[in-house]
Amino acid sequence: IINEKSIDELMELLDSNINNEQKLNIYKKIIEQRPEDIKIQNDYSQFLFDNNKYKIVQNRINDLIKNGTYDKDTYFLKGRVHLLLNELELAEKSFINSTAIDEKDALSLNALGYVYSINNKDFKAEAAYKMAISIEEHNIFSHLNLGILKSNRGEHQEALEYLEKAAILSINQDDYKRFLISISKIEALKIEKIKIASTIANLKKLKSWENY
Repeated sequence: IINEKSIDELMELLDSNINNEQKLNIYKKIIEQRPEDIKIQNDYSQFLFDNNKYKIVQNRINDLIKNGTYDKDTYFLKGRVHLLLNELELAEKSFINSTAIDEKDALSLNALGYVYSINNKDFKAEAAYKMAISIEEHNIFSHLNLGILKSNRGEHQEALEYLEKAAILSINQDDYKRFLISISKIEALKIEKIKIASTIANLKKLKSWENY
């Protein structure tokens, strides 16, 4: 049946309620006829990624890049694979390549910021998150991640501002999961601020610094 259908008909089938084996055969048939179609190549890689075929995705993306069949989304998915496999330096390079192709891609900048933060490159992470926000001011992820970064660095007031913004954006965009994360981070931060304020108050009462 697949062999009798046109490319457009096969593309429509991919969006229908068919099993993964059928989708796999359709992707292979389309790619056989359109090997230079970057979007369909990326879609196929994403399909394999969603089905946990990480090493296969990694190998095919490397081949696509060698053949010049790639765009920012190719490198973005490559970065996600490396990140999932805990190959942090390679993930960082992939997201850098993705942003180099499209410096206005907030999604790639946010991912780059996240990898920077894992690699303890806090100032680079902050710069990447702020760039993402400047491009897409309603980006939940960048506000949330920057809030967490600021909190970890002890910059509590700025952290609170970013986290509250993330919570508001989450409500507006019906993202209940990010809303809960934002609220939990805000509550933890407020408790931490109370502890710090209490410690400072006690120090002032004791005037402990006068003993040094």
